[in-house]
Amino acid sequence: MENPLLFTALKFQAFLLIFMRVGAMLFVAPVFGGATVPTQTRILFSMIISLVLLPIVRFENATLPLDVLPLAFLAINELLVGLILGASLVFAFAAIQYAGQIVDFQMGFSIVNLIDPTQDVQIPIMGFFHFLVAVLIFLAMDAHHWIIRALVDSFEIVPLMQAGFSGLVVKEIARGFGDLFVVAMRIAAPAIAVLMLYNAALGIIAKTVPQINLLIVGFPARIALGMIVVGLSMTFFYPYLTHVFDMMIANAYSIMKRF
Repeated sequence: MENPLLFTALKFQAFLLIFMRVGAMLFVAPVFGGATVPTQTRILFSMIISLVLLPIVRFENATLPLDVLPLAFLAINELLVGLILGASLVFAFAAIQYAGQIVDFQMGFSIVNLIDPTQDVQIPIMGFFHFLVAVLIFLAMDAHHWIIRALVDSFEIVPLMQAGFSGLVVKEIARGFGDLFVVAMRIAAPAIAVLMLYNAALGIIAKTVPQINLLIVGFPARIALGMIVVGLSMTFFYPYLTHVFDMMIANAYSIMKRF
């Protein structure tokens, strides 16, 4: 009986290919790929998962090349698979941030930005708020376990060294981008509707009572109204985000099946 701890050349090559897919996916996946997670931690975590997956992934009948260039080509192939799968999981959070950006624009916060420590970029205030709430809900749902599960299943659906890129993959990614805008508009819809009505009312007041200084009165009232609407919309935020995260995982599996 073969010793499972024996690290043959075939196992080492397979480990490298598994690590390329796992590392690429976790480096861009939600929560795991945030800038607040040190790079060394992400690399170590990817190596641990790759070692755990090594006895599970089927590669015994595979013929791994001995030359550097063919092996590098396979590594890049697995890297692309991981990046695409990880990016498909980020769509949901990108939609949530975009929804916050739309709300910011309606509230007059379009030029006010904060530094997002998880991505080391500047994002609008409401975008950052929506993102933080989404991360809390994501962790409360144990959705990060779903990502690990999807990662493990990816080696069953897309076997090692057998990924093929076609137009179906691109089509599925494009569909994910389309869903991104739909999700963003649905999240921002209450604030958009209320603030548009507020703007219309403000325009009527400006025509009927021109003595009122709308610059002083209107802007603080717009911010207060926007905050109230965002607060009230949090009542349906959790149930809708559970649907969005379910859709996110389903989209990742759908992309896997197109390889």
